[in-house]
Amino acid sequence: MISGALLAGHPSFDLGSRRFDSCPESVYAANTPLFLIRCGVHDHRRRFEKGKEMARRIAGAGVVLLNASYEPLAVVPIARAVALVLKERADVIDEVPGRVIRSAAAEIPVPRVIVFRELVRVPYSYREKPWTSRGVLERDGHRCAYCGKSASTVDHVVPKSRGGGNSWLNTVAACTRCNGLKADRTPAEARMPLRFQPRAVTSRESLLVAIAQLGADIDALGLRGVLV
Repeated sequence: MISGALLAGHPSFDLGSRRFDSCPESVYAANTPLFLIRCGVHDHRRRFEKGKEMARRIAGAGVVLLNASYEPLAVVPIARAVALVLKERADVIDEVPGRVIRSAAAEIPVPRVIVFRELVRVPYSYREKPWTSRGVLERDGHRCAYCGKSASTVDHVVPKSRGGGNSWLNTVAACTRCNGLKADRTPAEARMPLRFQPRAVTSRESLLVAIAQLGADIDALGLRGVLV
């Protein structure tokens, strides 16, 4: 876990050290209990506590890890990403604007995406993810497969009462109205054609969605065509 604090008004925090020189007076932090030295003004304490919360959010954020071929491998904890960069096994290619991590030996931007310098062999293939109703909604972008409006329910293309099961290829996102109108019928019987065909979701697709949610530049990584 990365120790340190990000002081409000100053975009840096200390990695591996408990001393912070971001304000005119030195500020020290300990996990329990919290104590401050030479910054007795209440405003400093308030800023410091906000800084600790910011540091916790940054430390808990994920970082996209790419192979040397730019193939997405995983979303790793920031501590793991920083270790790879400091060991010169990976480089930062996308960063959080205005945020810096400082250690005793180096200063690096807070990474958002890192890439291995050498190709890493991956001993696994992307598999189909287990079916979930939440996964169906996320796959379809919470858009109804029948009318295109916002969807909050899942509809079975072939109704369950007629042998249709819980599978990626037999379920679509649907709004409450369309789900009720279609009822216990197929799309053809209900005269409600699908706006798109359902597809299976793989671990690769889930990884790409996670990358997009982290705010990484999808266009720069060449992944836009995979996500749309």
